This record gives sequence, C-alpha cells and structure tokens, in this order.
Amino acid sequence: MLSPGCCQWAHLPSDPPRKAPRKVRLTVKAPAACVVFGLGCRGCRYRRLVARPRPARLRTLRTPRTLRCAVSTAPAPTPAAQAEKEPWLRRYLVEAKASGLQRMHELFLDAVQEKGLKLYPKQFEAIEQVFGHCHVVLNTPTGSGKSLVATAMLFRAACERKRAYYTCPVKALVSEKFFALCKDFGSQLVGMATGDVSINSQAPVVCCTAEVLANVALREGESATLSYAVMDEFHFYADRGRGYAWEVPLFRLPQVTFLLMSATMGENPELYANVRAYTGREVHLVNSEDRPVPLDWSYSFKSVRDAILDLVSQKRSPVYVVSFTQQDAATLAQSLVAKEFAPTAEEKLRNAEALRSTSFDSPYGDSIRALLLNGIGLHHAGLLPKYRLLVEQMAQNGLLTCICGTDTLGVGVNVPIRSVLFTQLCKYNGEITALLSARDFHQIAGRAGRKGFDTEGSVVAVPPPHEVYNLQLEKEIQAAPSKKEKERLKRRLRSPKGNFVQWNQETFEELSQASPEALRSQFQLSQGHVLSLLQGAQEHDRDGRQELDQLIGLSLCGKKQKEHWTSQVELYIKALSAAGLVEHQNGDLKVETTLQRDFLLMEDVSLFLVDLLPLLQWTYSAEPLKLARAVLSVVEAVCEGPIPVLRAQARVKGRKEPRLPCEDLVMPAYDAFLKRHPWVDRDALQPKAIALEMYDDHLSFNDFLKQLSRVDKTKRSTRQEGLLLRYLSQVHKTMRHNIPDEFKSEEVLEIEAYLLAVINSTDSSLLREWEALKVLESMDFESNPEAASALAERSLDDALPLAAETELDFRTLRARARVETLRFARYLATGRWREAAKCQAESEDWNEETIRAAAIAGGRRPIAKAEFSIEVVIEDMDNGFQVYCEILDESKGSSLWLEFAALVPWTLNSFEAFLQLQSID
Repeated sequence: MLSPGCCQWAHLPSDPPRKAPRKVRLTVKAPAACVVFGLGCRGCRYRRLVARPRPARLRTLRTPRTLRCAVSTAPAPTPAAQAEKEPWLRRYLVEAKASGLQRMHELFLDAVQEKGLKLYPKQFEAIEQVFGHCHVVLNTPTGSGKSLVATAMLFRAACERKRAYYTCPVKALVSEKFFALCKDFGSQLVGMATGDVSINSQAPVVCCTAEVLANVALREGESATLSYAVMDEFHFYADRGRGYAWEVPLFRLPQVTFLLMSATMGENPELYANVRAYTGREVHLVNSEDRPVPLDWSYSFKSVRDAILDLVSQKRSPVYVVSFTQQDAATLAQSLVAKEFAPTAEEKLRNAEALRSTSFDSPYGDSIRALLLNGIGLHHAGLLPKYRLLVEQMAQNGLLTCICGTDTLGVGVNVPIRSVLFTQLCKYNGEITALLSARDFHQIAGRAGRKGFDTEGSVVAVPPPHEVYNLQLEKEIQAAPSKKEKERLKRRLRSPKGNFVQWNQETFEELSQASPEALRSQFQLSQGHVLSLLQGAQEHDRDGRQELDQLIGLSLCGKKQKEHWTSQVELYIKALSAAGLVEHQNGDLKVETTLQRDFLLMEDVSLFLVDLLPLLQWTYSAEPLKLARAVLSVVEAVCEGPIPVLRAQARVKGRKEPRLPCEDLVMPAYDAFLKRHPWVDRDALQPKAIALEMYDDHLSFNDFLKQLSRVDKTKRSTRQEGLLLRYLSQVHKTMRHNIPDEFKSEEVLEIEAYLLAVINSTDSSLLREWEALKVLESMDFESNPEAASALAERSLDDALPLAAETELDFRTLRARARVETLRFARYLATGRWREAAKCQAESEDWNEETIRAAAIAGGRRPIAKAEFSIEVVIEDMDNGFQVYCEILDESKGSSLWLEFAALVPWTLNSFEAFLQLQSID
C-alpha cells in the first residue's frame, strides 16, 4: 500500500493542453529503488502495474559492440571511410616514440615521401621549424599545404606522448579536420570538442573550436596538460565578436608551442614580439605569396545565372557561387534546377548512388535531395550538419557542377572548386553594410583552383543585379520606335535595394590587388570568462585577480581599452559576489565550491538566471513541474533566438510576442538586476517559447517544423533547420552548464534529457562517421606488432569516455531512460514505426519492420487519437537499469507491454539512444 504523502503530482509531458488535464504522473517511493510513472493515485494503477507477473528471468543483456565508446554500432562505412583503412602515420608513430627530434623529423619526411607527396620549399621550411624549439607563423596562400605542416606538429606531439589541440573557427571545419586527422593518426588518438559535441575528448589530439581552447586557457592557464596548439584560420584574431578566443591562449599558455596559420594574416610585428616576450621562445615567420594554382580574374557584365552558365560551358566547373545570406543562396540554388544545368542520365544515376546511404527525413530533406540529384549543392550554416557533410563529400568526389553557399567557404571548409563567383562585393558586417575587406575577399577568392586537378583557378564577379537589368533595358529603350514607348520603358528602370553599397569593376580590381590588412586586437572579457579564470586559479592555488590583471596587461587592445576592461572586471566581480558565486576571503577571491566544475555563464545576462533560481524555487516549491517549466522559459529568454523560426511561430499562435509563463515574477526581478548590472542590455532578455512548446506538446524536431510550415509561406523556417538545431543545442547547453546542481530537480533533468533526445535524434552524422572509421581500422599491422598493440591499448586508456560517477550523473541517466521510453512508446502507440526504431539503441533484432510486426501482432492497431496513457517502471540492477513500460489504450481497455535494458556505465555525452528493446508483448 502507498502511504499518504508519498506521491508527487505533475502532468505527463505528452498530455493534451493543460487547461483540462486528464492524466497525471505519479512518482512513487517504492522499495528496491523502483520509480513508477503512472496514472491516478493511492495505488490503484500502481497495484495493477506491479501485479503483472515479472519474467522468471531477465533476458540476457546484449552488450553493445562499441560499449567502450558509449555509442551504438555504426551503419555501413561510407566510401570515403573505406578508402584508407590503416592510418598512414601509425607505423611511423610507433617507430618514433623513443627517438629524438631529429629522428622524428626524418621519420615524418619518410612518411610524406611514402605517401607520394612532394613538399614545397616553404612547407619544408615550416616543417623543419616545427621540429625545433620555436613558435611558427605560416602565412602562405590557400592550397600551399598548411595542413601538412599542422600534421607535422601533431605527429611530434603524439610521438612525445603530449597533448595537442587543433583549433578552427567554425564547427563544420572542426568536424572536417577531425575526420581527416582520424585517417592520419587513427580514431583512438583523435578527439573533437565544439561545446555542443564531444567525441573522444580525452584523446592526445583534439580538434576544437577556438573558444574551447580559450576556455582551457582561462581556466587552466599554465597548469593545462597541453604542449602544442595549431590555430588554423588565425586571421579570426581580428574578428569583432570572437577575436578574443584567438588572443587569450597566446597569453595564458606559456608552456604551449603555437603554430599560427592563415592565408591572409598581414604584417603583425607587435603581436609576435609580445608572444616572444611572454613565452621566452622565438617566433619564426614563414611568408609566401606563391600559389600552387594561379588565379585568373574577370568581371562579367552578366546576370549571376548567365555567368554560371558561361563558366560551366567553358569547362570551368565546379563553381562555388558566393551569396551573403542563406536565403539568397537557397533561392539561387533552386533556380539552377533547369535544363541548362541538367546532368546527363549517367551523372544522375551516379548522384543517386551517392545519396543512397543518407536519410533525408527532415522537412527540408526532399528539397536538398532534389538539388543534389541535379548536381547542385547548397552549403550554409542553416543546414543540418549531415547535409553539409554530404555536400562536401560529393564535391570532393567531383559529383557537383555548382555549389551555392555563403561566405563559410572563406573559413577553409574543404569544398574543392575550380571557380569562385561573387554575386556581390558588399555584405552586412553586424553593424552596417560595407564593401568586403581585402582579407575577406582573398579568403574566399583563394579557394579557387584545385591542386592536382587544375592548372589555374577562376575568380569572377558580376555587377549589382539592378545594373545588369538596367543595362539590358537601356538597349530596349534605344531601340524603341516611339517616344511614348521609351517613356514607358524608362519607368521600369530599377534602383538598388536596401542594405546596399555600390561596387563596380574598379572595386573588383582594387580588391584583387590589395594586400590583407594587419590584424587588430579585439580583446574582451565577460562575466563567464572572469568566473572561469577565478575557478581555475582557485583549483591550482593561484592568485586569480593577479592573473586577470596580467592577461589585460598582455593584450594588444590599446591603453584606453585596457583601462576599460580593468574597471569592467571590477564590476563583474561585484556582480558575481552579489550573486553568491564569488566571495572575498582574506584579500583573495574565492569561488563558491558547490558549483559544478563545468559551470559556465554563456552571456552577461546568464547571471540573471542564477540570480532568479532561488526565487523561482521558493515560489513553486509545491509545484515541481511548474518550477521546471519556469526554469526552461527563463533559459530560453537568455538564449539568442532563431528569428525566422520565431516569426513563423508568432504567425501560428496569432501573436506578436511570446510571454513568459512567470512574467509577473520575472520582469520586476530583471529590472532590479539591470540596476545592479548597467552593462547588460535591457533587450538581452527576450521571451521565447520554442523548446517549451516542443516539450509541452512533446513534438519532435520534424513535427515542430511541419507545424510552422503550414503558415510560413516563405518556408524560411523550414530552410533553416540547422538554425533551430543550434538553438535547441544552446538551450540544452545552458540548462546543463548554467544551472547549479542544487536546482536540478527530477523535472529539470527530464527536460534536459528531452532536449538531448531531440537533438540527437535529429542529426548524429558526426558520430556515425567516426564510428565507421573505428570499425574499419585494423590494430594489427606487419611492422612491430607488439608496439602496435601497446599503442592501441594506451590510446584506449587515454580516451576513456566520460562515465557516470556522481549521484547527479545517475539521476541524469535515469531521466534519459524515462524520456527515451516515453518517446518510443508514443511513436509505437501511434504507428510511427520509423521514429520508434530511432528511439532505441540499434539492434540486429529490432528495426522498423520487426517493431511493426510485434506491435500489430494479434490484431492490434495503432491508436488513432491521443487516447492512451503510459506507465514506466525503472528498476536498478547490478549492471544497469531494467525498464518496463505499459501503453494503455483507454478507448478499448487493452495494453501493450514493453521491456528495455540499459547497461551502465554509459557516457553522459553519448549521441545515441542507450535503451535496448528486449520485448513487445
């Protein structure tokens, strides 16, 4: 029997609108660590559920073949992954382990020669310096082999059994470099960390975004177990919003040897002098303007479409067409699906074969597939990662005639192309619309010309669209037979649209001849940076305040800016002290020790969330689900929203602005917060209800977008699936890192687990590609097999996953088990077999067909309406969880029983579902 007061009432996330709820969730404090989620109270449903005879013995749990990596078995390897099964540097790594720098250098050159690569003079010089005792700055054109120099530094790190980071500016480039390095060194030696995605992050070589390295530098400083860092695309040092991430590591990691690489770095003697003075090591410059593939420049007085047709007809394809908005790129790509650009039947069959292994299951997937079938690629940050990765792979295999994309091409994404076509020479830089800088122009133009394929590359620009139109119209005006007709045609002359800066052929020629500007410091600090540095200083018994002053002093931001940041840090510390995160003890700054180690403040307004949590907890102390929903709504408010999605959502709801469910409580608190934090923008808190609506209605990623597309005539929200995915990732990351553990109730953890499930079920292409590489690798090779085995074992030991250790970790895994079970049960009840199959760990026994057959056995049919309820029981076992689930059809009174198993320990950052379906009865 259940004793009074033993249950907590809440609404099941799948319930209908909460105005008249019929179902509730019951959490029972039952023996044997059993958690029950059911209907009703005082034991009525509970007695029926537990009265069902348990199996005489549990089925044998099938251990995942990749349990050590905490992921499920990967699908069939891609052709790209099959190309090279054994990493080409592995044998040389084993041989070079106990040798000196000279021998390492010789072995690396032997490996390069064996691979059939011929070094350019500047490559040879840079590699020679990498095996020396100085920092290296490599400022050479695109296509001149900078990646091989980076590989040399990582080779040295692996030989010396030291850690090295390879940083890139964008996640797409991080994933590309990650897979390339896996093929060079082996997947066990290489990891990836982007803030949202973490794969094998404890490996000796880690590919990451620059912000990840900056966070390591701020927190660990000279205590970081890091010896080498390759900073690719170093010209981002001058980026207004993100430049600090390239500057901070230089002056926080004196033990690290840096390789700074870019094709457009400019002259920066002051920067190199400061690095030399801080680290005590020389900085060797390797400069060159010689391109392996020369460029030809032309200005075409034609429309974009006609210019593309000219390039294709002249055998100067593939063509990358650069637009500066995602909408423009998508619209142009759709317009190119025409007979002028149509592939041959043989080419179309080849393209279809390349698409066979990719699932185009998102709302925009059919459009992407149609484009790729016709040899037209689309590449921008608004696409799901799996589609961008597919476009890159098809481009590398020569299957695409034209790729329409944004200026992401300029950050070094590997899309081999013959020609670059600029649709315009101005862009919005975050504040105003201005002409392209020489650096931005050359970063994009330099991608033209494929080394080993082309004797030269082509860079083409076209006039503004209204000028091309008017030029054609002027000819018609001159040929008009009467004055009246001429006047009529003159009225059709067009003017430039808004956000436009005039350019012409002279502008194009000046940009093509200009040298990149010198790098300017964009140093800045936020409250999160200050807190992270103070936490690290406290862990390593250092003076955090002194280190802050030292960092500001070493920066190159100018005297006035240094004075500004010194005073700003004082304000930050006062604010952190008022929030209870930092306190003064005997003249030292001490960070609250109860904060989790991965606690982060993403934005300045994130501190408001920390301030508000005690108030929310006190207000909703008797209503845990309302508390969790209020926390989620405030988390969404502090995150930057996806504007196209918000606009479409407003049209669906028939309102202009969403409101917080706890607005009467939040807004007065925010007004008081702004008075104490005057540097925070009032508009930084923007109410949104995207994740909240998805959770309340328990919508999948695709369900939510389809709901928006019904009223979004422009289809912009559907075309920018990646934007929504990044937003959900940001919300999940904020909930995981910004909310202190003491406020993470079961309901909050369940929302966190729900978001993770939505994100992972939408796109896990990166993990699948990595798993394909792991399956292909062979650990035994002819030369020195004993050393090879030792290397493999050490690699595994160094790359152990982040397993559950604390009570919160196991509560998190339980929440994941509940969410994954509920998702599977809902899809199963409504006959969505494919979605159900994705909600459980991949298995040889259970797939879409076998799940459907078991579910409809005995004449059962899917439940047409949401007239069902779900009960879940989670029982602890020695080696994991056993999960039981009952789906009750309330209209017929029939039940469907499910049984799952979950083995632990399991990695907390796993992409895949970790429940294994055992039976459907």
